[in-house]
Amino acid sequence: MEHVTKMLTREITVIYKEIKDQVNNFLSEDQEAILDDRPEKAETWAWVVDQTMDKAQTAYIQVLIEVEIPREQAENQCKNLFAILKRLLLVLG
Repeated sequence: MEHVTKMLTREITVIYKEIKDQVNNFLSEDQEAILDDRPEKAETWAWVVDQTMDKAQTAYIQVLIEVEIPREQAENQCKNLFAILKRLLLVLG
């Protein structure tokens, strides 16, 4: 199991490096501008969450396949988990 954790950590680190500037720009904009443009910010946040979660789900499935879990089982296993995580992140955004 430790091997799987290391593989997932590696993949999530790659995703983090890909999106960190987008997220930092989103979070660092001044608060007044955020309050003035909430619908656009919510749409941007939803896009960032969607892109990130899609990449994370793909990475998760790929790691499970690499440790010889059948693709269909890997996809079914993470489908509900990632749907819940995506909703959680959208609410928190």
